[in-house]
Amino acid sequence: MSTAVAKTLTEERALALLGSGVSPTAVAASLGITDSRISQLLSDENFAAEVATLRYQNLQKHNARDSAYDSLEDEVWFEKTA
Repeated sequence: MSTAVAKTLTEERALALLGSGVSPTAVAASLGITDSRISQLLSDENFAAEVATLRYQNLQKHNARDSAYDSLEDEVWFEKTA
């Protein structure tokens, strides 16, 4: 049974930024913490798993959006060539 550990506001923000693909160095700078603190967070396997899940979810959203744009481009292209 897994128990969730409460995160600080800084940890929540780091999670959100890292999960959206922002580099650890940029996250540290934007939150006013050290690169080593980000490294410590990422060394926690639960935190790292949450980052990986968020990255995957964000990638899925981008892929869906990209596919929608591809479909629109195909429609416009086929209308022009028909």
